[in-house]
Amino acid sequence: MAAAELGCNVFCEKPLGVDAAAARTMLTAAVGAGVKHAYGATSCLSPAIALVRDLLADGRIGTLASLETSAHFGVSFPFAHSWFHELSQGGGMLNNLFTHKLAQVLRLTGGTPAHVAGEARSFINRAPVAPPIHDFRELFRPITDVDETDPTRWRPADADTVYAVILELALPTGGEVTARFDASLTSKSREDETLTLCGTKGTFVLTGGNSPSQVHHYDFKRDNWEQLSVSQSGDETEARVEDAVQRDWNTLVRQFAADIRGETHGFYPTFEDGWLAAEIIDIVRAGRARSPIPLRP
Repeated sequence: MAAAELGCNVFCEKPLGVDAAAARTMLTAAVGAGVKHAYGATSCLSPAIALVRDLLADGRIGTLASLETSAHFGVSFPFAHSWFHELSQGGGMLNNLFTHKLAQVLRLTGGTPAHVAGEARSFINRAPVAPPIHDFRELFRPITDVDETDPTRWRPADADTVYAVILELALPTGGEVTARFDASLTSKSREDETLTLCGTKGTFVLTGGNSPSQVHHYDFKRDNWEQLSVSQSGDETEARVEDAVQRDWNTLVRQFAADIRGETHGFYPTFEDGWLAAEIIDIVRAGRARSPIPLRP
Protein backbone atom coordinates (compact mmCIF):
# COMPACT_ATOMS: atom_id res chain seq x y z
CA MET A 1 0.00 0.00 0.00
CA ALA A 2 2.86 2.36 0.78
CA ALA A 3 4.31 1.70 -2.68
CA ALA A 4 0.97 2.52 -4.33
CA GLU A 5 0.70 5.73 -2.33
CA LEU A 6 4.12 6.71 -3.70
CA GLY A 7 2.83 6.17 -7.23
CA CYS A 8 4.62 2.86 -7.82
CA ASN A 9 3.00 0.16 -9.95
CA VAL A 10 2.60 -2.90 -7.75
CA PHE A 11 2.70 -6.67 -8.10
CA CYS A 12 1.59 -9.15 -5.42
CA GLU A 13 1.89 -12.90 -5.17
CA LYS A 14 -1.23 -14.81 -4.17
CA PRO A 15 -3.02 -14.55 -1.85
CA LEU A 16 -3.56 -10.83 -2.14
CA GLY A 17 -4.27 -10.76 1.61
CA VAL A 18 -4.69 -13.20 4.48
CA ASP A 19 -8.43 -12.46 4.39
CA ALA A 20 -10.97 -10.51 2.36
CA ALA A 21 -10.60 -7.35 4.46
CA ALA A 22 -6.85 -7.20 3.79
CA ALA A 23 -7.35 -7.89 0.07
CA ARG A 24 -10.04 -5.23 -0.12
CA THR A 25 -7.66 -2.72 1.43
CA MET A 26 -4.96 -3.61 -1.10
CA LEU A 27 -7.31 -3.22 -4.07
CA THR A 28 -8.74 0.06 -2.79
CA ALA A 29 -5.24 1.48 -2.26
CA ALA A 30 -4.03 0.55 -5.74
CA VAL A 31 -7.15 1.80 -7.52
CA GLY A 32 -7.22 4.99 -5.44
CA ALA A 33 -3.58 5.70 -6.31
CA GLY A 34 -4.23 5.15 -10.01
CA VAL A 35 -1.34 2.69 -10.40
CA LYS A 36 -1.10 -0.54 -12.39
CA HIS A 37 -1.45 -3.71 -10.33
CA ALA A 38 -0.81 -7.39 -11.09
CA TYR A 39 -1.57 -10.56 -9.12
CA GLY A 40 0.23 -13.90 -9.26
CA ALA A 41 -2.47 -16.38 -10.29
CA THR A 42 -0.26 -17.22 -13.26
CA SER A 43 -1.62 -20.58 -14.44
CA CYS A 44 -4.60 -18.93 -16.17
CA LEU A 45 -2.04 -17.69 -18.73
CA SER A 46 -1.11 -21.18 -19.95
CA PRO A 47 -1.44 -21.92 -23.69
CA ALA A 48 -3.90 -24.75 -22.93
CA ILE A 49 -6.26 -22.32 -21.19
CA ALA A 50 -6.00 -19.95 -24.16
CA LEU A 51 -6.80 -22.75 -26.60
CA VAL A 52 -9.89 -23.96 -24.74
CA ARG A 53 -11.09 -20.38 -24.19
CA ASP A 54 -11.09 -19.84 -27.97
CA LEU A 55 -12.77 -23.18 -28.67
CA LEU A 56 -15.49 -22.45 -26.10
CA ALA A 57 -16.19 -19.12 -27.80
CA ASP A 58 -16.40 -20.92 -31.15
CA GLY A 59 -19.06 -23.28 -29.76
CA ARG A 60 -16.99 -26.47 -30.06
CA ILE A 61 -18.80 -28.13 -27.13
CA GLY A 62 -22.07 -26.21 -27.51
CA THR A 63 -23.61 -24.47 -24.52
CA LEU A 64 -21.48 -24.78 -21.42
CA ALA A 65 -23.35 -26.84 -18.81
CA SER A 66 -20.87 -27.32 -15.96
CA LEU A 67 -17.22 -27.14 -14.90
CA GLU A 68 -15.27 -29.27 -12.45
CA THR A 69 -11.73 -28.93 -11.12
CA SER A 70 -10.18 -31.76 -9.12
CA ALA A 71 -6.78 -32.04 -7.45
CA HIS A 72 -5.57 -34.83 -5.15
CA PHE A 73 -1.84 -34.93 -4.44
CA GLY A 74 -1.34 -37.85 -2.05
CA VAL A 75 1.05 -36.10 0.34
CA SER A 76 0.90 -38.73 3.08
CA PHE A 77 4.18 -37.87 4.82
CA PRO A 78 5.40 -35.05 7.09
CA PHE A 79 7.04 -32.11 5.31
CA ALA A 80 8.90 -29.12 6.73
CA HIS A 81 6.87 -26.51 8.62
CA SER A 82 6.57 -23.33 6.60
CA TRP A 83 4.22 -20.48 5.79
CA PHE A 84 2.07 -23.04 3.95
CA HIS A 85 0.94 -24.48 7.32
CA GLU A 86 -0.25 -21.16 8.77
CA LEU A 87 -3.37 -19.23 7.80
CA SER A 88 -1.85 -16.07 9.27
CA GLN A 89 0.97 -16.37 6.69
CA GLY A 90 -1.31 -16.94 3.70
CA GLY A 91 -1.00 -20.73 3.83
CA GLY A 92 -3.44 -23.50 2.97
CA MET A 93 -4.90 -25.08 -0.14
CA LEU A 94 -7.51 -22.37 -0.70
CA ASN A 95 -4.93 -19.59 -0.78
CA ASN A 96 -2.42 -21.50 -2.87
CA LEU A 97 -4.39 -23.81 -5.19
CA PHE A 98 -7.99 -22.62 -5.33
CA THR A 99 -6.74 -19.16 -6.33
CA HIS A 100 -5.22 -20.73 -9.45
CA LYS A 101 -8.27 -22.85 -10.27
CA LEU A 102 -10.63 -19.91 -9.85
CA ALA A 103 -8.50 -17.76 -12.15
CA GLN A 104 -8.52 -20.52 -14.78
CA VAL A 105 -12.30 -20.89 -14.67
CA LEU A 106 -12.88 -17.13 -14.86
CA ARG A 107 -10.44 -16.79 -17.75
CA LEU A 108 -12.08 -19.64 -19.66
CA THR A 109 -15.65 -18.49 -19.21
CA GLY A 110 -15.47 -14.73 -18.73
CA GLY A 111 -18.07 -15.36 -16.03
CA THR A 112 -18.91 -13.24 -13.00
CA PRO A 113 -19.16 -15.08 -9.65
CA ALA A 114 -22.65 -14.63 -8.20
CA HIS A 115 -23.08 -17.10 -5.32
CA VAL A 116 -20.83 -19.59 -3.52
CA ALA A 117 -21.00 -22.32 -0.91
CA GLY A 118 -18.36 -24.65 0.40
CA GLU A 119 -16.19 -25.88 3.22
CA ALA A 120 -12.53 -26.34 4.04
CA ARG A 121 -10.87 -28.67 6.54
CA SER A 122 -7.42 -29.44 7.84
CA PHE A 123 -6.03 -32.94 8.30
CA ILE A 124 -2.55 -31.74 9.33
CA ASN A 125 -2.31 -30.25 12.83
CA ARG A 126 1.48 -30.15 13.16
CA ALA A 127 4.60 -30.20 10.99
CA PRO A 128 8.27 -30.93 11.71
CA VAL A 129 10.82 -28.19 12.26
CA ALA A 130 13.38 -28.11 9.43
CA PRO A 131 15.58 -25.59 7.60
CA PRO A 132 13.55 -22.82 5.89
CA ILE A 133 12.16 -23.50 2.42
CA HIS A 134 13.46 -21.08 -0.21
CA ASP A 135 12.38 -23.02 -3.30
CA PHE A 136 8.67 -23.83 -3.55
CA ARG A 137 9.52 -26.95 -5.57
CA GLU A 138 10.97 -28.42 -2.37
CA LEU A 139 7.96 -27.56 -0.21
CA PHE A 140 6.61 -31.11 -0.09
CA ARG A 141 9.96 -32.85 0.37
CA PRO A 142 9.46 -35.68 2.94
CA ILE A 143 11.02 -35.29 6.38
CA THR A 144 11.80 -38.80 7.64
CA ASP A 145 14.24 -38.31 10.51
CA VAL A 146 12.02 -36.42 12.96
CA ASP A 147 11.28 -37.76 16.45
CA GLU A 148 7.51 -38.19 16.70
CA THR A 149 7.62 -37.93 20.51
CA ASP A 150 9.75 -34.78 20.83
CA PRO A 151 7.41 -31.74 20.96
CA THR A 152 10.32 -29.34 20.32
CA ARG A 153 10.72 -30.84 16.84
CA TRP A 154 7.18 -29.92 15.78
CA ARG A 155 5.17 -26.76 15.23
CA PRO A 156 1.37 -26.41 15.11
CA ALA A 157 -0.44 -26.14 11.78
CA ASP A 158 -3.91 -24.70 11.15
CA ALA A 159 -4.11 -24.20 7.37
CA ASP A 160 -6.71 -26.03 5.29
CA THR A 161 -5.61 -29.14 3.39
CA VAL A 162 -9.00 -30.03 1.85
CA TYR A 163 -11.67 -27.90 0.22
CA ALA A 164 -14.94 -28.29 -1.68
CA VAL A 165 -16.47 -25.25 -3.37
CA ILE A 166 -19.62 -24.76 -5.46
CA LEU A 167 -19.59 -21.48 -7.40
CA GLU A 168 -22.41 -20.06 -9.51
CA LEU A 169 -21.22 -17.93 -12.43
CA ALA A 170 -23.22 -15.46 -14.50
CA LEU A 171 -22.02 -15.84 -18.10
CA PRO A 172 -21.43 -12.88 -20.43
CA THR A 173 -23.64 -14.55 -23.05
CA GLY A 174 -26.52 -14.85 -20.59
CA GLY A 175 -27.53 -17.61 -18.24
CA GLU A 176 -25.53 -19.23 -15.47
CA VAL A 177 -23.21 -22.18 -15.00
CA THR A 178 -22.02 -23.99 -11.88
CA ALA A 179 -18.35 -24.65 -11.26
CA ARG A 180 -17.29 -27.25 -8.69
CA PHE A 181 -13.84 -27.17 -7.10
CA ASP A 182 -12.55 -30.17 -5.17
CA ALA A 183 -9.03 -30.62 -3.79
CA SER A 184 -7.08 -32.49 -1.15
CA LEU A 185 -3.42 -32.37 -0.26
CA THR A 186 -3.43 -35.75 1.50
CA SER A 187 -5.70 -37.97 -0.63
CA LYS A 188 -4.76 -39.41 -4.03
CA SER A 189 -6.46 -39.90 -7.38
CA ARG A 190 -5.25 -41.34 -10.68
CA GLU A 191 -4.74 -37.88 -12.21
CA ASP A 192 -3.27 -35.35 -9.79
CA GLU A 193 -5.17 -32.45 -11.38
CA THR A 194 -7.98 -32.20 -13.93
CA LEU A 195 -10.21 -29.43 -15.24
CA THR A 196 -13.36 -30.63 -17.01
CA LEU A 197 -15.79 -28.49 -19.01
CA CYS A 198 -19.04 -30.16 -20.06
CA GLY A 199 -21.24 -28.80 -22.83
CA THR A 200 -24.31 -29.80 -24.82
CA LYS A 201 -22.17 -31.05 -27.74
CA GLY A 202 -19.04 -32.34 -26.01
CA THR A 203 -16.47 -32.11 -23.26
CA PHE A 204 -12.98 -30.70 -22.70
CA VAL A 205 -10.62 -32.26 -20.18
CA LEU A 206 -7.40 -30.42 -19.29
CA THR A 207 -4.58 -32.27 -17.53
CA GLY A 208 -0.84 -32.02 -17.01
CA GLY A 209 -0.48 -30.15 -13.75
CA ASN A 210 -1.59 -26.87 -12.23
CA SER A 211 -0.65 -25.14 -15.48
CA PRO A 212 -2.38 -27.64 -17.79
CA SER A 213 -0.46 -28.84 -20.84
CA GLN A 214 -2.80 -31.41 -22.40
CA VAL A 215 -6.34 -30.99 -23.76
CA HIS A 216 -8.68 -33.84 -24.72
CA HIS A 217 -11.96 -33.26 -26.54
CA TYR A 218 -15.01 -35.54 -26.58
CA ASP A 219 -17.55 -35.07 -29.38
CA PHE A 220 -21.06 -36.45 -28.75
CA LYS A 221 -21.91 -36.76 -32.44
CA ARG A 222 -18.80 -38.78 -33.32
CA ASP A 223 -18.69 -40.50 -29.91
CA ASN A 224 -14.91 -40.30 -29.64
CA TRP A 225 -12.07 -38.61 -27.77
CA GLU A 226 -9.16 -36.83 -29.40
CA GLN A 227 -6.13 -35.06 -27.99
CA LEU A 228 -5.82 -31.51 -29.27
CA SER A 229 -2.54 -29.85 -30.18
CA VAL A 230 -1.61 -27.08 -27.76
CA SER A 231 0.46 -24.35 -29.39
CA GLN A 232 3.04 -22.71 -27.17
CA SER A 233 3.56 -18.99 -26.71
CA GLY A 234 4.05 -16.93 -29.84
CA ASP A 235 6.97 -15.23 -28.11
CA GLU A 236 10.12 -17.09 -29.21
CA THR A 237 11.91 -16.63 -25.89
CA GLU A 238 8.97 -17.96 -23.85
CA ALA A 239 8.41 -20.85 -26.27
CA ARG A 240 11.88 -22.14 -25.35
CA VAL A 241 11.09 -22.19 -21.62
CA GLU A 242 10.52 -25.83 -20.67
CA ASP A 243 9.17 -25.24 -17.16
CA ALA A 244 5.46 -24.38 -17.41
CA VAL A 245 5.39 -22.46 -14.14
CA GLN A 246 8.30 -20.27 -15.21
CA ARG A 247 6.71 -19.73 -18.64
CA ASP A 248 3.47 -18.48 -17.08
CA TRP A 249 5.36 -16.12 -14.77
CA ASN A 250 7.26 -14.78 -17.78
CA THR A 251 3.99 -14.16 -19.59
CA LEU A 252 2.49 -12.27 -16.65
CA VAL A 253 5.55 -10.06 -16.22
CA ARG A 254 5.77 -9.38 -19.96
CA GLN A 255 2.11 -8.29 -20.19
CA PHE A 256 2.32 -6.22 -16.99
CA ALA A 257 5.48 -4.45 -18.13
CA ALA A 258 3.97 -3.70 -21.54
CA ASP A 259 0.91 -2.16 -19.86
CA ILE A 260 3.14 -0.02 -17.64
CA ARG A 261 5.02 1.22 -20.73
CA GLY A 262 1.74 2.06 -22.46
CA GLU A 263 2.24 -0.63 -25.10
CA THR A 264 -0.25 -3.08 -26.56
CA HIS A 265 -0.59 -5.97 -24.13
CA GLY A 266 -2.60 -9.09 -23.44
CA PHE A 267 -4.56 -10.18 -20.39
CA TYR A 268 -2.96 -10.51 -16.97
CA PRO A 269 -4.59 -11.00 -13.54
CA THR A 270 -4.93 -7.94 -11.30
CA PHE A 271 -5.68 -7.10 -7.68
CA GLU A 272 -9.37 -7.30 -8.55
CA ASP A 273 -8.91 -11.03 -9.22
CA GLY A 274 -7.05 -11.39 -5.92
CA TRP A 275 -9.73 -9.55 -3.96
CA LEU A 276 -12.49 -11.65 -5.54
CA ALA A 277 -10.69 -14.87 -4.60
CA ALA A 278 -10.28 -13.66 -1.01
CA GLU A 279 -13.99 -12.86 -0.68
CA ILE A 280 -14.90 -16.35 -1.89
CA ILE A 281 -12.31 -18.00 0.37
CA ASP A 282 -13.65 -16.20 3.45
CA ILE A 283 -17.16 -17.53 2.74
CA VAL A 284 -15.87 -21.06 2.20
CA ARG A 285 -13.70 -21.04 5.34
CA ALA A 286 -16.71 -19.94 7.36
CA GLY A 287 -18.64 -22.94 5.99
CA ARG A 288 -21.54 -20.74 5.03
CA ALA A 289 -24.47 -21.94 2.95
CA ARG A 290 -25.12 -20.47 -0.53
CA SER A 291 -24.07 -16.84 -0.18
CA PRO A 292 -23.85 -13.86 -2.57
CA ILE A 293 -20.41 -12.59 -3.55
CA PRO A 294 -19.85 -9.07 -2.17
CA LEU A 295 -19.68 -6.23 -4.67
CA ARG A 296 -16.33 -4.74 -5.61
CA PRO A 297 -15.27 -2.05 -3.12
